[in-house]
Amino acid sequence: MTIAIDYLRYKREHLWKYIDADWKYGFQCMDLIRSYCEEVFWFNMWVTAQARDVNNTHTLPWRKKLIIWKDDFKKWDIITLDLWKYWHIWIVDKTDTTGVYVLEQNWSGKWSWQMIPWNEIRIKKYKRWKIINCFRAK
Repeated sequence: MTIAIDYLRYKREHLWKYIDADWKYGFQCMDLIRSYCEEVFWFNMWVTAQARDVNNTHTLPWRKKLIIWKDDFKKWDIITLDLWKYWHIWIVDKTDTTGVYVLEQNWSGKWSWQMIPWNEIRIKKYKRWKIINCFRAK
């Protein structure tokens, strides 16, 4: 699969900004993933309101599902976790023995329509045990 821009450029252009890629529901974690798919892989993702819908094979047909405790996460992997009833989704920035650093948007799940500090795209660290699925471009 051809990549349009490298990770550092994508990260530099989006960090501390807000993305509403589908013009619905405000600044959601899914908007970051839609932007990622469009800008990096030239893939126009379906309008997906919830992170848990990414498990649908039609949402990201170009990806492969990884085995959480067997495969190592790499930069650009997409990870979902069950934080709220709609789940949460991120892009892997880096990993270490204590957790996974991710690029994410709207980490609190609140007031997603507002440009406030917890809705911007940022780097945050999570423990591995919270992860539900991980996907990688084939």
